[in-house]
Amino acid sequence: LAWAQECIGMSIMVDGKMTGPDIGKTRAPQAMGITTVEEFLKASQIDKAAVAAEAASKKPREEHKPPAESEEKNPFTVLVCGGGNAAQVATGMFSARYNTIAVSLYADEAAKWKAALGEDDFELTLDTGKVIKSKPDDITNDPSCAAKADAIILAVPSFAHGQYFEAFAPYMKPGCLVA
Repeated sequence: LAWAQECIGMSIMVDGKMTGPDIGKTRAPQAMGITTVEEFLKASQIDKAAVAAEAASKKPREEHKPPAESEEKNPFTVLVCGGGNAAQVATGMFSARYNTIAVSLYADEAAKWKAALGEDDFELTLDTGKVIKSKPDDITNDPSCAAKADAIILAVPSFAHGQYFEAFAPYMKPGCLVA
């Protein structure tokens, strides 16, 4: 964060707290003088007791442990949108554990990416030194692949979100997570 602040010429976080002189230029709650969870809930008009009661009334979620690296992929399907660095890294990371489809609606980017990868695996080296090898189930420009997705990751600039939403809308299944 210190590096990012330096790049944008602002001081937002100081000593791990959102107290920098440029905090007022952000949309952070601290920019409006909100410094506690209680103040945030009040400003957001969230009834803490009602949220707790609703949570208590819901059936507990079944806990799913992630598969070990030697196990089969989880049948959960992730659709990663885009063709840039973020999309390629996300595709490599998700495809190590989940059925993963990369989709780019930009010109012939998907075809070029698919041809460049060929039969090879992605190989990602993490900052820890660990190497992840994986391969997406598909790389395509066909928006109908959204019908298979349990989660859609928009790793594209915000101006492109609308194009993806419009293309996927006829195919998305109910309950599909979009992030």
